Amino acid sequence: MKTAESELKKLSETYQADIQASTTELKNKYTQYSNESASKTEEENKKRAEELQGFEKSIGEAQQAAQQELQKKQAELFGPISEKAKAAIEKVAAAQGFDYVIDAQPGGGLIVAKGKDLLAEVKKELGF
Repeated sequence: MKTAESELKKLSETYQADIQASTTELKNKYTQYSNESASKTEEENKKRAEELQGFEKSIGEAQQAAQQELQKKQAELFGPISEKAKAAIEKVAAAQGFDYVIDAQPGGGLIVAKGKDLLAEVKKELGF
C-alpha cells in the first residue's frame, strides 16, 4: 500500500510540476503581451489574446487529463490490494462463522457496538 501511495504521489508531483511550468509560461506571456500591446496593432493584439486563451484552455485540458490519469493509476495500483484484503476478510469471517462484516471506517457503513473486531486476524492473514 505504501509503495502504491508513493508511486501515485510521485506521478501526481510530476503532473503538478508540468502544469505549474505551463502556468508560469502563460503568466510570462500575459505580462510580455500586456507590456507590448501599446506598440502592436489591434489585429496583432487580438491574435495574441486568442493565443493566450488557447494556451489557457490547453492547460485546463492538461489538468483534467492528469486527474483522469491519476484516477486510472490509483485504480490500477489499489485494485489488487483491495482484492487481497477482501479475500483475507472473507476467509477470516468464514472461519469464524460470520455472515456479515461491516466496514467501521467513517462513512463506510454501520458500526456494530458489540461485534468482534476482526482486524487483528485479518492483519495476521495478510502477514502483518
